[in-house]
Amino acid sequence: MKLLQSIVTYTIIIYLSLVCAEGLFYLYGGIKYTFFRSGAEEEKIREQQDEGIKRAFLRSNPEYTGLLPKSLFNKNGAAAELVRKYSFLPLGHGLPESPLIYCNEGYGFLKYTTDKYGFHNDNAVWEAERPWLLIGDSFAHGACVPTEHNIASRLMESSGSTVINLGSAGQSPDVYTALARVFIGLKRPQKVVLVFYENDFDAPGGSIYVSQTDLFSPYLGDDFREATKAFYDEAREFVEAEKSRYVAGRKSTLEKIRKARDKFLNGATRILTLKEIRKAIWRGDETFNYVKLAIETTVQECAKFDPGCDVYVVYIPPSQHFRPRPKRFIEAQVSYLRKVIAEIEQPVTLVDLSDSLDRSSYAPAGGHLSIEGYRLVAERILAHAN
Repeated sequence: MKLLQSIVTYTIIIYLSLVCAEGLFYLYGGIKYTFFRSGAEEEKIREQQDEGIKRAFLRSNPEYTGLLPKSLFNKNGAAAELVRKYSFLPLGHGLPESPLIYCNEGYGFLKYTTDKYGFHNDNAVWEAERPWLLIGDSFAHGACVPTEHNIASRLMESSGSTVINLGSAGQSPDVYTALARVFIGLKRPQKVVLVFYENDFDAPGGSIYVSQTDLFSPYLGDDFREATKAFYDEAREFVEAEKSRYVAGRKSTLEKIRKARDKFLNGATRILTLKEIRKAIWRGDETFNYVKLAIETTVQECAKFDPGCDVYVVYIPPSQHFRPRPKRFIEAQVSYLRKVIAEIEQPVTLVDLSDSLDRSSYAPAGGHLSIEGYRLVAERILAHAN
């Protein structure tokens, strides 16, 4: 009994010591990332300037809105009650067929009108037979360059095929999985391009986008507009209220509390699970949650029809100027993608850009790609597709 008690006691002591070490490492990493990365100060100044410009634009152009972040509709999101009320979870990043203003990283603010589903397309692309589908986060979305320079536009221009852009800023592989489940069967594409970025590998588990597939049934019906009209009418009212607070430079108390809570829970989870210590010890053996599921789901959905679709997995590394990351973490992520692809029976092509992008490939004033960078990514995809 004493031996068992000693083992338990020493185990607790060791774990608490590791938690303390993890906490210090987490704190150091946050300070280093915030204050000592080379692009931090210029990024902070730019964001402050852009806030004022964007508010002035929205005051003068009230028909415009901003993005619909997925956190709004998650279980504890501010608009989660709409999801429960209408049994519908939007996959688009904007209100359907609405003018939207997005980001500025040196080329001026990106402005466009969303398509009927709330994505960055013209509605005409949805009439195409066997298009390409582009799935991913802000890099697939096209942040922050004029529309004609994003990956989808570049691919269309060079391939002659229609490309439907399903990219959305701030999304993660749980959403990519939902997009694959919905739109591959709906459009029966000839090619599907999945774009992964460094932060995709930290996607949390337990996502509603994976567990509640019934929430996407309106996308599969004959009349999406009619099926979702009531939802978007109420969502628009919510967005207008949020926009009014933003334009006035105010944040709701609920929003402040929610952000503080999420930040605390995220930090506590990382520390208590010894995430950074485990990364340092096992390097690439971290379980990358939904990345594998997104790839496998895409392949499975493509195999459901004949002829199926070709699948391309693209890896875009972070800017070492604005988003510095140790090279070994990038290598671990690429290694994981290779491992997942090797385990899949159907052919999947990896387009690895981890050693292909330099400072000129990234935006003049932000962590996304430059016009030249997006051109390079599209060319690399086409080189593998032809």
